[in-house]
Amino acid sequence: MLAGLPVVATRNFGSEDIVLNGHNGFIISSRDPKEYADCLLEALTKTWDQYSIRQSAVERFGSDIVYDKLLKLYESLIKNHYRDT
Repeated sequence: MLAGLPVVATRNFGSEDIVLNGHNGFIISSRDPKEYADCLLEALTKTWDQYSIRQSAVERFGSDIVYDKLLKLYESLIKNHYRDT
């Protein structure tokens, strides 16, 4: 997505948090080869707003965002660990 390209993913843990169906790719409900092929074909032939796909990925998963989230998580874990001891 950071390359501005759509993603085709199966529905699993977390994929729906990353792939916005129809906006930056497709989520398929099963591992059915025909459904997968149909989505791949649509992903390859549909006109995508590559700037929008990339910008959305940067805003949601850019290194600064991920760093801040991890830092908050670690701080919370440390705080809770020392609070309980």
